[in-house]
Amino acid sequence: MSETFCSKCGKQLGAEQFCAGCGAPTNVQPATTATKKANHNLIGMVVCGVVLLIVILGARSLFFSGGYERALTRYLNATVNGNYSRMNRYSAMDADRLISELLSAEGMSQREFNDLLNDEFGVRNLRGLFEYFAEENRGNLEQQLGRNVRHSFEILSTETFSAREMDDLIREIERDFESFGFSSRTIRNIIPLNRINEVVEVRVRITATGRDDSTTYTEWFTMVRIGRNWRVLDGGEMLFGMFW
Repeated sequence: MSETFCSKCGKQLGAEQFCAGCGAPTNVQPATTATKKANHNLIGMVVCGVVLLIVILGARSLFFSGGYERALTRYLNATVNGNYSRMNRYSAMDADRLISELLSAEGMSQREFNDLLNDEFGVRNLRGLFEYFAEENRGNLEQQLGRNVRHSFEILSTETFSAREMDDLIREIERDFESFGFSSRTIRNIIPLNRINEVVEVRVRITATGRDDSTTYTEWFTMVRIGRNWRVLDGGEMLFGMFW
């Protein structure tokens, strides 16, 4: 608040209407009820604005912050435990639809594919194949590390794509699918590229620990946010290669 002084004698003034030094009028207007009410309303508006901002930021944090961590952890747990449905749920691509479209492009029926899986691995579908490799993986790890093998995952670093990098990635995926003769509609049914609004690359330390030993290595995973949901786009070459 700026200081005011009497124009007659120079004495510093407060809220009084007459100078305490010389008695001259000060021309200071007392605060009216309307002014006080306006100030009160302004304070209320500011408080409401701050509260609203906190709510918005809190909601954004609830939906988005660290969401890729949760999705990636669930995907990895599903992968090492052979939970096909859960793995497919947290994958950006619909594995069942992808296989169906690939079979169609190759002129092979689903029944012929299932018969091939049965002849080679003794399973009848893609879910059975996934569970087959997961079980084989568990057996191999127990031979190397001992029984009761458990996995842990630690995010080491992340890199968020720029808008241009995200567009380049989407175009690259489209070209890959188009090389199989897939139409734009078919591609969107496999992976909704038009709904991807954020891309983050995540470097993860994966540790498998058994009763006798442990092994650790790092992997890169590409996470995409489709609408509000984070999904795994690709990565884990060593995970699939080493464990399976």
